[in-house]
Amino acid sequence: MSNDTSRLVVQYTEGNHEIEPSEDKYGTADFLAYTKRFDMPYEQSGSSSPLYYSYDLAGAHIVMLGSYADFDEGSEQYAWLAKDLAKVSRTSTPWLVLAMHVPWYNSNHNHAGEGEKMRKSIEPLVNQHGVDIVFSGHVHAYERSHPVRNLELNECGPVYVNIGDGGNREGLDHDYYQQPAWSAVREPSYGHGVLDLFDETKARFSWFRNVDGVGEATDVVELNRSGRENCLNTTYMV
Repeated sequence: MSNDTSRLVVQYTEGNHEIEPSEDKYGTADFLAYTKRFDMPYEQSGSSSPLYYSYDLAGAHIVMLGSYADFDEGSEQYAWLAKDLAKVSRTSTPWLVLAMHVPWYNSNHNHAGEGEKMRKSIEPLVNQHGVDIVFSGHVHAYERSHPVRNLELNECGPVYVNIGDGGNREGLDHDYYQQPAWSAVREPSYGHGVLDLFDETKARFSWFRNVDGVGEATDVVELNRSGRENCLNTTYMV
C-alpha cells in the first residue's frame, strides 16, 4: 500500500481548535480557515454547510457530523441528517459509519458531558437507521464501547470509539471516573485505529498503541452485521 497521501481519500470534521469567532449568522465564518483549506463534498451530499456532510466509500456510507453546528431537532443539520440516513442503501453500502469531534460516550473527566445535548437530539436517528460504528475525538485518550443505546447495553446499538489520541501539545487525559457498563476498553495512550470492512456483514476495528509499534493491535473488536436487519426502525425510548 502506498504511503503517498495524495493517493488516499482524506476527509475531515471540524473541532474546537478550528473555531474562529465571528458575527456570521450562518456559522461558516467561525471556521473560515478550515473551510477554505479543506474541500468537503457537502454540496454533493445535499448539505448546505461544509460542517456536516456524507459520502460513500468501500461499501460504507460515512456521515461527518458537526459538533459545533446547530443540531437540535429544528436545525438544518438535523433535517439534513434525517434525509441523508433515509436515503442510505444497505445493499450498495451495507456499513453505516458516523464521525464527529465531541464524543457522546466518554467516561473521562475531561470534556465529560459535552456531547450529551447532541446525543439526546440525534441518537434516536442513529438507532433508527442502524448505524454500525461511531467515531469521535476531542478527549486525548482511547475508549471503545460495547454496543450501546441511550447509555445502556444493547446489541442493536453502535460501537462508539473515542480515538482522540493521535498526539497533541496538551498531553494525554488520564483522569477517568468509575468505568460504566457500556465502556469496554479505555486507555490514555497515544495510538491510532484501523477499520477493515471485509464484506457486507463482517468488519474489524483495531486500535494500535503507538509505543508498541504497528505489528500487533492492542484492542480488537469484530463487527458482524448478520441479523442486524432486525434492529432497524425499532422503537427508541429516551
